[in-house]
Amino acid sequence: MTSTRWPARATAKSARPVCAGSVNALPFADAALAAIFSADVSCHDGVSEHGALRHFHRCLAENGWLILNLPACRWMLSRHDAAVANTRRYTASGLRCLLQAAGFRPVFVSYWNALLFPLMVLTRKFVPGNPAAASDVKLYPRVIELLCRAATRIELALLRAGLRFPFGGSIIAVAVRAEVPGG
Repeated sequence: MTSTRWPARATAKSARPVCAGSVNALPFADAALAAIFSADVSCHDGVSEHGALRHFHRCLAENGWLILNLPACRWMLSRHDAAVANTRRYTASGLRCLLQAAGFRPVFVSYWNALLFPLMVLTRKFVPGNPAAASDVKLYPRVIELLCRAATRIELALLRAGLRFPFGGSIIAVAVRAEVPGG
């Protein structure tokens, strides 16, 4: 599917308006959005993480919510990241600082994917593989998928109960648009 056809298809399938644009220059008016969810975007080659955060801030209404999911641990950069064009991985404290510098008030920041993290480390750091190989994120046999989903459900329950994980394969952050000092 060409990049010029997917917005029309997405609009038809969702029965909702769809807008195509770049995270480096969001095509929305100032303060037009109540919430933004960004999953594994700021980590990609060609994305200005600071610019994207400035645009998120600009486009969010006062007290608007930003939810980010990003890959964690720079030392975990691997063939998986190369296959999906990730050039950055984050720490919770580093992401908190980025959010604050862009005018956000972090409400919740935690690592997640902690239960599966040892498997990620093993497969991405210790199992030999072709550096040009595709990502290891794929559908696995049903029993493995069910076990991984169970681990994710357990983590979700623990996060909802207030636990923050000290490590994991990803970071989830929830922040509120605050005014930029002097802005």
